[in-house]
Amino acid sequence: MKSTDSSPRNVTNSGLAGQYDRSPSAGRIHAVRVFDLLARAWRSGANGRNSESPRQKHIRGVVRNVGRQNLTYLSRNSLEHLVAVCEQIDDLHIPGLIIEAGCALGGSAIVLATAKGLERRFDIYDVFGMIPAPSPEDTPDVFKRYSTILSGKARGIRGSPYYGYESNLLDIVLANFKRFGIGLETHNMRVVKGLIQDTLSINEPVAMAHIDVDWYSPVKVSLSRIFPNLSVGGTIVLDDYFAWGGCKKATDEYLATVQGQCVAMRTGSVLSITRTS
Repeated sequence: MKSTDSSPRNVTNSGLAGQYDRSPSAGRIHAVRVFDLLARAWRSGANGRNSESPRQKHIRGVVRNVGRQNLTYLSRNSLEHLVAVCEQIDDLHIPGLIIEAGCALGGSAIVLATAKGLERRFDIYDVFGMIPAPSPEDTPDVFKRYSTILSGKARGIRGSPYYGYESNLLDIVLANFKRFGIGLETHNMRVVKGLIQDTLSINEPVAMAHIDVDWYSPVKVSLSRIFPNLSVGGTIVLDDYFAWGGCKKATDEYLATVQGQCVAMRTGSVLSITRTS
């Protein structure tokens, strides 16, 4: 369940993620090259549309339209980064499924479902309702936002009504999928409703995960259950590392336990963690 408002926040590159970003390991160099090449290749399409394949044009149109329809908090650059990672795991034949923890109105899930190969399973986890309360480990910014949500005065994407107040959010998300031609069966997808702490159970390889659950506890649980199953070369994209203190705290704590096994890099407003061993 996404909680982010549209107000600007002071973001920094401090913490363990910054330390990982600077570590001069061979694995890091490879990962940086891969992401750099992917970013350049994707952006070249924007400057030379005639060279785009019909599929690339379709994906780009979906990225544009989910933003125009206020279905995601993610910027176009962040959505394009998800597409680049999705294409990377296919091009490098990274084994495993795709996981999204935190779906909101389904915008990023629509983009991932469009960009992924149909044979790769995609599991989506969310409470599909009011965001759960923060935990004592969360930071003041988190509690301030949660207080606004509880007051009934929270605003959603670009000032639209906050969808966390919707009683039929899952139905709304599925309708959004359908509007973009996305079907759970046709696109090899599964939707799981409930708390991440109760529902996220993995016993198979993961190629990519998009974690967008804001607060400390669901982020920590997501990382601790996804990363051990993440294939070498697979990537976790954290949407809220530079937005919410609870997410940053949980991520820094978890990264400290897996040093030497991954590299973490900032890409725009998101943090990407790629497994190297």
